[in-house]
Amino acid sequence: MRANLLSAWLALGHGAPAQDSEAIRLTALAPATPHAPSAIALHLERGPLVGQVDFRLCHTCRTGRIQRIWINETWQRQGLGRQALHSALAQGPDYRWNTTMQSRQGRAFFRAMAAETGAELSSRTPPCPHLMGRYDRLWRRVRRALRRT
Repeated sequence: MRANLLSAWLALGHGAPAQDSEAIRLTALAPATPHAPSAIALHLERGPLVGQVDFRLCHTCRTGRIQRIWINETWQRQGLGRQALHSALAQGPDYRWNTTMQSRQGRAFFRAMAAETGAELSSRTPPCPHLMGRYDRLWRRVRRALRRT
């Protein structure tokens, strides 16, 4: 991946750990090829990574898929995941977005973000065929199993 033009500093407000009370840099890492993973990386001014959103875009189908989001436990509940997700969604404006299966905490986060952004952000909608790749057969099995329940 290569760094994209999107790179911004976030000034942290209340709640930031005192020992690390410095700005967080958001950097978009563009994919090397179409349909390859992209990322929004969050790191401290001095360099350590504190979080990341991994996603893929299909410009043909105008869809995006959030594959993973993580924020270091020390930095959670400060809006960093929210900012990173907004930055990822901005990479595909007016796209249809979905996510992979999530933990209970992840489902709550994505429900709140769906309400805030208007993006669906559901794990129940399949990605477009271009983003399926080797997971196509597995996804069909999962869909069949979900229909039975």
